[in-house]
Amino acid sequence: MSQIFESHAGQNASDGVYGNNWRCQTFTATSSHDVTSIKLFFARQGVIGVVTVSIRATDIGGQPTGVDIASGTFAASGISTSPKWHEIVLDSACNLVSGTKYAIIVRLAGGNSANEVRYYYQITGTYAGGAQDFSNTAGVTWTGLTPSDSPFEIWGSSAPSITGQSPDTDASVGDAILFSVTATGGGELTYQWNKGGLDIGGEISSTLSFTASASSEGVYNCTVTNPGGSVTTSDITLTIAPNIFSQTSDISSPLGSSTELAVVAEGSATLTYQWFKGVVAIGGETSSTYTFYAAAGHAGTYSCVVTNSAGSDTSSNIVVTVVANKYSRNFFDLPLDADRIT
Repeated sequence: MSQIFESHAGQNASDGVYGNNWRCQTFTATSSHDVTSIKLFFARQGVIGVVTVSIRATDIGGQPTGVDIASGTFAASGISTSPKWHEIVLDSACNLVSGTKYAIIVRLAGGNSANEVRYYYQITGTYAGGAQDFSNTAGVTWTGLTPSDSPFEIWGSSAPSITGQSPDTDASVGDAILFSVTATGGGELTYQWNKGGLDIGGEISSTLSFTASASSEGVYNCTVTNPGGSVTTSDITLTIAPNIFSQTSDISSPLGSSTELAVVAEGSATLTYQWFKGVVAIGGETSSTYTFYAAAGHAGTYSCVVTNSAGSDTSSNIVVTVVANKYSRNFFDLPLDADRIT
């Protein structure tokens, strides 16, 4: 839906626009928005051609500079001989930046003092965001007519504004994830979700849903766009809790043999590990593997807890059985040479 963003009303004089004699009114954008049309107060005198109205940037002195940013035309047949508001629809919308001064320029190809556009203005204007300027060189040079102002209305759509979004989220593998954003703004709102700065294909609604996996971790946001511009949500960080997907099975270890217990886990960094025997934490055993030379005292039940900021996961129990072999000494209080062949 279009709305008025900048405007000024009031007129008590008029002057002619034709040929090299152009008029402009500068204005300051009160917010970032697009412009779809401009309304001006003027009339037709005599027989004229097409009126062109455009928007240009202004220089450091506040006068028009450069080429048209956007423009539209108004056919002579639609221009009243009595002064009234006329709406000029721009050929394509242009975006304005809040706090920036622009110029509305009115010109007529050909014509003369008897066949012209009568451009109305206020001799002593009250608009603080700009002023009326005049050019008799077809826009090459401009003369300020401060303090006069011309009546105008700038119509367009405001850039979207984010009014709500999902917070950072902790989840486990397999959880259902739903991110959402709410926004306001004129015109049609469109959405694009991205992860880590890359657009997610097909995710163009106000919600993003998926089933969490280890690869789902990361930073998400959504860019909302309308004809007035775009705005992006704050980052939404998804942290995935650890998930142990592989581990050592129950094991029988010959006495004195090197034995390794291991877990393999996925989840957001940083993963930390703690091995347990029974319910007692094993001091210093804080990696994904626990290695020892099997002794009688190692027999028992082991587990490993993997933790990160989103939660923890505990392995299944691993039962370690320590068994004797013919090279084991003192396991059954045998003499040192008991395994000697004679």
